[in-house]
Amino acid sequence: MKNKISQEKEAPTWADVVAGMRLTTESVNRTVESVNRTAESLQRSIEERKELFRGWELERKQRAEELKQREAAWEAERKQRAEEQKQRAEEQRQREAKWEAERKQREAKWEAERKQREKEFNKIMGTFTSRWGRLVEELCKPAALKLFKDLGIGIREVYKEAHKGSYRDSEMEIDIILCDTTIAIAVEVKTTCKVEDVEYFLDKMPHFKEAFHPFAGCTVHGAMAALKYDEGSDKFARRNGLFVIHADSENSFRLEKPAQPTKY
Repeated sequence: MKNKISQEKEAPTWADVVAGMRLTTESVNRTVESVNRTAESLQRSIEERKELFRGWELERKQRAEELKQREAAWEAERKQRAEEQKQRAEEQRQREAKWEAERKQREAKWEAERKQREKEFNKIMGTFTSRWGRLVEELCKPAALKLFKDLGIGIREVYKEAHKGSYRDSEMEIDIILCDTTIAIAVEVKTTCKVEDVEYFLDKMPHFKEAFHPFAGCTVHGAMAALKYDEGSDKFARRNGLFVIHADSENSFRLEKPAQPTKY
């Protein structure tokens, strides 16, 4: 049966083989052409993409360069502003230093002028106070003598000798000394009497006999005389055993006696 089928098929001729090979070759060529077209298309696509990437890269670099330039400009501007601010601060510091120097110079000038005026004023006031003090002393001398006589204290006269004495290398000055052979009263005269004036007088009175030898054998008392007493200095004087003379006016004097006159 198999032999019969084989006999029925005809063996291919050379023409059939060549025709088959031609068809195969054409098919291969078409396939190659198709592959080539596909490769060319891919190549073009790759080139296009490369060109696109190159455009992107160029744009990126341009933007990076622009950003770098902007940052450089910003930095230069920042440095310039910082330098200008520094310069303004230095100028302000110099102005303030100048103002401070001028202020100190003005204050020094004003202080020098004030001290000069104060010196001149003190000189005038010192002269006035000295003359006024001497006037008060002269007015007080006869009044004090009469007041102590009226009080029953045996005073005869105002001591006319020098009212300056010394003791232990120190000097003492008494404004008025009222005296008799057995008693003496040292009077400190002030236009305005303060507590510190009384304290100073009390400190020097224990040395009175040592400074003024003519009264070494006398009983000595102390007295304050003033036109005005501040800070309760008159009461302070009486509490410490001093007589107090008030000059109420040019012709009106009054004497206040302490509870227990101190004897020196």
